[in-house]
Amino acid sequence: MNKQERLHTIKQSNRKRLLQRLLLALPAGLAVYFLMRTDGNIWIGFAIIGGVLLATRYFFSNEADAISQLSEQEQVKRVVTLQYHLDFLFIALLGLVNPLAIRIMEWSWIPAVLIGGALLYILWAQEKLDQQIRWLDPEQPTRREIRRF
Repeated sequence: MNKQERLHTIKQSNRKRLLQRLLLALPAGLAVYFLMRTDGNIWIGFAIIGGVLLATRYFFSNEADAISQLSEQEQVKRVVTLQYHLDFLFIALLGLVNPLAIRIMEWSWIPAVLIGGALLYILWAQEKLDQQIRWLDPEQPTRREIRRF
């Protein structure tokens, strides 16, 4: 299977998963709201974000498996799985750690710097993993190519 055929397969599966992703956005936003409220019960936010993170982890695992099956090389499969682990970490940072850090240190710039630094590192690591995929299997689509397609 060449790169265009793989990209087409990925695009079709992403269309099927779009509703799942949209349905997770509403509870995620609600959870962030509960986590950032200073006068409310934080445990409601923890329960909601925990459920959202579990569902996200499940969806990402399925998506990583589907994309990694397009390549025969085990190293490429591991890199694709690692990329999805980094995506999950990115979402956990934005959805759980960032609201809690803002809640604890309301008027401080430290949470923004720490979260921003972590996010920049994750983006840099994603780019390096894309380069590794291009080197290992030139026919395997990278994350950047999947987003553009």
